[in-house]
Amino acid sequence: MRRFLLLPALALAFTACSSESDAPEAAGDDVAVASDAPDAGDAMAGAETTVGEPLGSDLEILPVSSVIEQASDLDGETLVVEGTVSKICQVKGCWLTLQNEAGETFRVAVPKDDAGEYVFTFPMDVTGATAQLAGTFSVEEESVEDQKHLAEDEGQSPEAIEAITAPKRTYVLTASGARLTRA
Repeated sequence: MRRFLLLPALALAFTACSSESDAPEAAGDDVAVASDAPDAGDAMAGAETTVGEPLGSDLEILPVSSVIEQASDLDGETLVVEGTVSKICQVKGCWLTLQNEAGETFRVAVPKDDAGEYVFTFPMDVTGATAQLAGTFSVEEESVEDQKHLAEDEGQSPEAIEAITAPKRTYVLTASGARLTRA
């Protein structure tokens, strides 16, 4: 009788000490985990996150509206821009868009290193956050292919993606670092 009680106890002990976890594996991009925990955004309000290189204190911070108004003059310049995050890549966090009061936007891109990896990524839960971003500003023509890729990253419908048929002039800040303050 003791043997029968000892076997389940040993099995329980080995199971409890196992290093394997019942949590979903991080490698799967399609794994969703439900939680009854309060919204992390509420707890994070006012929290500051810094990614990439620290922002230099020697550069003037320009609002999005000023950068858009002076786009031609600022093309190729290193600057710090401040604005509200309106959209963010939901695949890797490799880009976001800033918006001014008039609804005008421009994209902030994360550069890749020599190995083709992003040098940093943005947290994917910062929509609505105030962002200060340092980098090199440029005025570019964005191809139809690039626009469609970004629309897919954003999660737009197939119909909206197919409606993209012409290149467009766009403003891009290739970021070296960012300071994000959640709303």
